Amino acid sequence: MLIRILSSESRVAFWTLENAFPDVPDNGGIWFSSAMSIANNADLILGMPDSTFQPNRPITRAEVVTILIRKLADGATFEGTADLFSDIADN
Repeated sequence: MLIRILSSESRVAFWTLENAFPDVPDNGGIWFSSAMSIANNADLILGMPDSTFQPNRPITRAEVVTILIRKLADGATFEGTADLFSDIADN
């Protein structure tokens, strides 16, 4: 879905079948690998601290928001309070 919100020009500019994640095969080896490789090339998806993608791990609400902010609100900052959601740590 993230790739679909990119402009046609952006999809062409960021198109790739290669990615930085050792747990995701390059060249379309699994159903999502091309879209994930494009999102990684566009810096929308950066992966986990250990440089993996962990494709079978559930994504958290905070991770979804982070990815969307990278695309939709480039450079925006949060000026609210961190206690709006009880399931998200202050950090």
